[in-house]
Amino acid sequence: MDDLRKLALEAGRVARKRAPGGFEVLYTRTDSASRDNAGGRGSAQQATLGVRIYDGRGQVGLAEGAWAGPADTARLVDQAAAKVGPAPEGEDRPSPKLDIVERGLGIDDPRLPLLDDGARAEVIDTNLESLAGLDGVRVGRFLYTEERVQRAFASSRDYELSECSTRFSLAGAVSAAVDPSLSCSDVLVSRNFAEVGSKPLGVDLGRRVLALTRRAALPSAPTPVVLEQRVVGALLPLLAVGFSLERMQAGESYVANRIGRRVGSGPLHVIDDAMRPGGLASRRFDARGVGTLPVTLLKEGVVAGWYQGAAAAGKSDSRPSGHEGPGGALWIGNLICRAGTRSRNMLFPDMARFVVIDEVLGVEPVDLKSGRLRARVRCSTWERNACVGSAGEQLLDTTADQLFMGVLHLCNDQERHGVVDTPTWIVDGPWFAG
Repeated sequence: MDDLRKLALEAGRVARKRAPGGFEVLYTRTDSASRDNAGGRGSAQQATLGVRIYDGRGQVGLAEGAWAGPADTARLVDQAAAKVGPAPEGEDRPSPKLDIVERGLGIDDPRLPLLDDGARAEVIDTNLESLAGLDGVRVGRFLYTEERVQRAFASSRDYELSECSTRFSLAGAVSAAVDPSLSCSDVLVSRNFAEVGSKPLGVDLGRRVLALTRRAALPSAPTPVVLEQRVVGALLPLLAVGFSLERMQAGESYVANRIGRRVGSGPLHVIDDAMRPGGLASRRFDARGVGTLPVTLLKEGVVAGWYQGAAAAGKSDSRPSGHEGPGGALWIGNLICRAGTRSRNMLFPDMARFVVIDEVLGVEPVDLKSGRLRARVRCSTWERNACVGSAGEQLLDTTADQLFMGVLHLCNDQERHGVVDTPTWIVDGPWFAG
């Protein structure tokens, strides 16, 4: 990590000569390794450098690209200087120096340097062995991947930051022997090796694909819809982008002009917390060197907070929320949806016939201005507490308002899927296109 700090500081010294109004530099290096159940292995290293320079006259220049040595530092600084142009209102200087949390995130697994090929192979082998006991399941590819990301930031405001983080994943795919077109795939991702190594992804996929072989019709009329945790984990981050203050001020968000107004039902309480220990989106600082703040997006269904970058914060003389990624893109943190108090076993028996969305297969680009969401999903039909059978692939056609306002219950079974910690959702309103 000390090497990265030196590189960031050296890049800052080069940038200082071309930036009388200040500079920011962010160096990122990713080292990764992988192996699969066919014996394939791979490794890679990728490094990038981002440069932002200010000319002292209200103008800013940006450049980002691959880094392989000092020559690339000079090249990227020159590119940023050549691109100098009018800065957005409120962003004519580097981000302010703010307090940064030093420890407690749990995002860097100290076990990574101790792992050997035997431990890595065991992750895959354990899942394959669990599938051997399931008749009617064909095994596809299982891919284990590990990566270590190192980031170092330096600013003309005389401070520098650095951070190391790890990420482990296991992706798997299976299909039904009676019909190979029926397949399931998923991926486990964690900051810690032990979590990926211990969760039974293989047997879970096997059971899910066998369930697809039992077919049942979709109800003829709309019913309540249950969103599995993995489904909320796939959809909620796409809708959270609408809580960008920049989008809201430009009228390009479904929550524009709705701060303090209800857009969801009472049980819905969602917080973005990029400091949550062990979270996939946890970090000490964003691409502008700003430590993240927790943001309450929805408070009992009411719009209560928003993300704001350096430009929006500068216009209102306030603090950025710390959610700015490379190039100014919104970098969402960990989304936490507060759980309810009752279990699925308590709620399902009272629901007669209903539909469960089991997984998301693909999502069309979300229209953030209207909040319209269209996603290909896989569903099953249920009666009370029993699954009748798979209703196959459907097109969910809904809006953020319809989804959020339709929440009837949130169960007490919170799980982590990607950057989202969420319980099962039971909603009334969203339905499927014909």
